[in-house]
Amino acid sequence: MATILIACSPVDTPCTYAYYYWKRYARTPAQNGYQVVILKNASLPIFEQVLQKYNPRLVILNGHGGSKATEINNHVIVGVESYDPELGLKIYGTNTALLANRLVYLATCNCGKELAFRLIDAGAIAVLAYREPFIFLSEEHAVNPLKDKIALTRHNLFSEDIGINFYYCNNKNDILEYIKRTGFFPKTDIITEDGVMFLSSGFIIAGKNKNIESQNLFINKKKLSEYKNIKIEKQKEFDKE
Repeated sequence: MATILIACSPVDTPCTYAYYYWKRYARTPAQNGYQVVILKNASLPIFEQVLQKYNPRLVILNGHGGSKATEINNHVIVGVESYDPELGLKIYGTNTALLANRLVYLATCNCGKELAFRLIDAGAIAVLAYREPFIFLSEEHAVNPLKDKIALTRHNLFSEDIGINFYYCNNKNDILEYIKRTGFFPKTDIITEDGVMFLSSGFIIAGKNKNIESQNLFINKKKLSEYKNIKIEKQKEFDKE
């Protein structure tokens, strides 16, 4: 069973958003047989211990980056010996060999300028990285990143995997706008707050407010009820953080 390691610490607003998104997205590989390890309180010694213990095939590093290094939880995790102008830090050693024979995703700014190439030189199988800073828009003072509609819908249709072979979207008009804009139905089956079901095959099934008697209507209500129960449990998990 292959292992995926995600190192991301909620030390500031951008990293907090990323942390909760990674936790949510991690459910998909976990449901498909992968072991997913999320390293929240990263430091270099702990990172090295986790690599040795789990030997992950894919390593995802999400934090702040420069051309020479990746910083997570205010610790340089991977870097090359030099001065990093973007991070404003002196890197005192090279440890790119830690990621040899692994797939690597550097979800940080600037690391595609040099660090990604140095990882390949050190034996990484493949590296995905960004050469420039990247930004996302968000609501001001959002309490729950997963409910921030600006961050979630800026470029993509917001839909949440609810674990019952359906995704959930609050507003059916968002889906209709997505179809109009792209010319395609979403690639997943989606149920909305009022029970309308958009199927990836291109069909739209009546929602709970439609005045019809059909099996479809019963299924929609059942799916929506299951979703609301799951949503309550997810909110409890978030409140514990």
